[in-house]
Amino acid sequence: MRLFLFLISMIHSSVLPANELIDLYSAQSLQAHAPVIVGHRGGAVEEGLPENSLQAMRLAAERGYAMVEIDVRATLDGVTVAFHDTEMEEHVGVAGSIEEHTLSDLGELHYLEGEEFPILTVEESLAEASRLQLGVMLDIKTGQEHEAFYKHIDELLYRYELTRATVTISRHENTRRYLAASVMQRVSREDFERVKAGERLDLSGQVWFDWPRYIRNDEVARLQSLGALVIPSINVFHYPEDEHLERARADIERMRNAGVDAYQIDAPYDRFVLNNE
Repeated sequence: MRLFLFLISMIHSSVLPANELIDLYSAQSLQAHAPVIVGHRGGAVEEGLPENSLQAMRLAAERGYAMVEIDVRATLDGVTVAFHDTEMEEHVGVAGSIEEHTLSDLGELHYLEGEEFPILTVEESLAEASRLQLGVMLDIKTGQEHEAFYKHIDELLYRYELTRATVTISRHENTRRYLAASVMQRVSREDFERVKAGERLDLSGQVWFDWPRYIRNDEVARLQSLGALVIPSINVFHYPEDEHLERARADIERMRNAGVDAYQIDAPYDRFVLNNE
């Protein structure tokens, strides 16, 4: 049933790739895709459109996002799936975590918004990102202890030709060990402290990622001068509910003035970037 829904969704999709896939190692490509938006939690997630769904990815492509975040978890039987939260109940109505269920278990579930929203495997998500010409930000949440887990992700990135369009925000040492050739790595906390202390490091092929509150404008320029990309996260959970729009707009404006390379954002804030509101 799950595979049938996935295939039907693919057949009926009207979204076609409009742009070339971003090349994160090319200044020209970054400029051509500017402003570069990474859709948090799997795309442009809105009411009635669940996170890490094909439809959220397609809406992100329609709106001109260059990339989407894919949240990676390992099932009980070691399969990589795309799911954001630690607990499943709020999203699919079943208690427990992804890690406590097999892929077969998850195949019987869907997001509460409707049967057309199954829990995707990471392969399904990467295949759709490739089809839509969307780069990827991998948030690897569990499974990091296993070499086979990483080798599977590495193989998928090469299969779907996403290696020059993928970053990870994982800090696990195995991410650097096993995905060094296929994923742009995150600048470590230790290296960022060394940069702030005035040391000159080679940060080529790395990305600084964190909340805007943790970086000053001059530090953005310093990181970029050392070869790093700078991508702040502008997420709903960063702000008090009654003032999240104003606070997000202010953070985006400051980050724009600082000259950041991209923004990882939740959908309610994309107009502040795309329309410069």
